Amino acid sequence: MCLFYTNLLKARFQTEVVTEGTNEKNSNMKKAFFILALILTTQLSFVQQNMDELFQTFGKERQAVRIKLGGFVMGITSLFTETFGVNSVEVISLDECSGSTKKDLEQAIKNLKDPSFETFLSTNDETSRTRILIHIQKDMIKELVVVTMGDTNAMIRLKGNIKPSEIEKVVKEYNNG
Repeated sequence: MCLFYTNLLKARFQTEVVTEGTNEKNSNMKKAFFILALILTTQLSFVQQNMDELFQTFGKERQAVRIKLGGFVMGITSLFTETFGVNSVEVISLDECSGSTKKDLEQAIKNLKDPSFETFLSTNDETSRTRILIHIQKDMIKELVVVTMGDTNAMIRLKGNIKPSEIEKVVKEYNNG
């Protein structure tokens, strides 16, 4: 796509260079580089290279609510309830953010290219879309990320050493009760 814009700008300014003077040529080239830089910046602004950057970017958004429970809190929690191998929980709610921030999240999720994650589940209905992504290493789920967009806009990340059988156990308990 960038090649298309480059060729378009080159063709446009080559015809002007033939008919106009040297000062105009420099001015037009500056405009061309500015336009090209603007186009590239706009296209690249939504490219998230990995999950950490995605959480950092949207966790800093104005009016975003970010809650993070680390190892210490999860350790205490494990004394009172089963944590299923989860040692960190991070939740970012974007419900109070602007509409443009919510659209940026949708675009960032579409462009997410983190090779360590694979889509576990993706679901769409009339008012929302949800994706569950997992990072598996040595038959253990190291990270589980839930992203929901639409009526509710949030990202949830669980880190730890979670056995897939534990996920099945939680799903069965949820379905039965």
